Amino acid sequence: MRNLDAPEFFESFLISAIAAILGIRVFLHATGYPTIGGGSLHIAHMLWGGLAMLAALGLLLGWLGKSAKSAAAVIGGAGWGTFIDELGKFLTRDNDYFFQPAFALIYVVFVALYVAFDALHRHTATRQEVLANALELMLEAVRSDMDPEEQRRAIGLLASCDPEDPVARSLSHALAEVELVPPARPGALRRLRDALRALYRRLVRRRWFATAIILFFIAHSVNALIQAMLMVRQAAPSLVLLIAGLVVAGALLLPGGPPRGTRPRLPAALAVLAAALAGGIAMAQRALPALSFMQWAELTASAVPAAFVVLGIARLPRSRLLAWRTFKTAILIIIFATQFFTFYHQQLLALFGLAFNILVWVTLRTMIHQEERLRADQRA
Repeated sequence: MRNLDAPEFFESFLISAIAAILGIRVFLHATGYPTIGGGSLHIAHMLWGGLAMLAALGLLLGWLGKSAKSAAAVIGGAGWGTFIDELGKFLTRDNDYFFQPAFALIYVVFVALYVAFDALHRHTATRQEVLANALELMLEAVRSDMDPEEQRRAIGLLASCDPEDPVARSLSHALAEVELVPPARPGALRRLRDALRALYRRLVRRRWFATAIILFFIAHSVNALIQAMLMVRQAAPSLVLLIAGLVVAGALLLPGGPPRGTRPRLPAALAVLAAALAGGIAMAQRALPALSFMQWAELTASAVPAAFVVLGIARLPRSRLLAWRTFKTAILIIIFATQFFTFYHQQLLALFGLAFNILVWVTLRTMIHQEERLRADQRA
């Protein structure tokens, strides 16, 4: 049975793992890559990662409650990051820690973990899972530490069950009798979410907001295409033309003028992009056939998100929600595909680009949630 709090724990696990890899690489670079052991011994730091994962398992096996799971997620994530950081040593005959594809492969492992976890936890919870998670929340009552928010959440879970279910009915009666602790002051994260919600509702009323979003995503796409151009120099003329087409198409789709004026601009923008793509292919007839599979994949992974950005811009006059979702798709393609090649070429430096793209993705997810809340409020 699935834990409904698992996404929160998994996010902590991933963040802790990425922080461990980044911290280890920075520390080793700053200290000249010291060895622990001396003489003929070298205690690899993957062993410390295994020790941390063992400690996380000990917490999960020996203690109950959300706090134990939260600690295990952080400790286990740090252990996993410390372990996987030495992947290059176990893929090469000479135990090469600096094996160039290692960072790209580590990135693939993290992406695969995320996709697998999301697939497993995407489906609606079953009756047994709802009841089990409600019982998990009852642990707070046993500890005499249940607050009104936890009680409301448990009651909400039980409300989705059959009211005639004897287990659900018994738990509901028990929850009604629990002595609650005073509600805690909203945490920093809750206060930040409230502030962001208020900020978003103010920003969407500003006329310049949509223009700023469009300009940001055009610049983001242009940056991805420029990086691809630097890595695949044979395709530079074609990418320059594609960048010019993207900028012109974006300018044509910028909001402004009468509302009906956006419709004729879409065919014009698509015509510009088609002309830029056809011209780019014509300019590179000799260079493109000589490209390797990896170079083709890198170009495709940079160009496809740009196409989604144009689609998002075209959808913006009709629906902000559709536009935000399309932009989110573009960012996810960059995170899951384009960043792989960035890690292959830049290794450690690519973490900063990944952090920026994750920030953009989180921002878009927040905007989508706020737009859905706005729609729900309008319907109410």
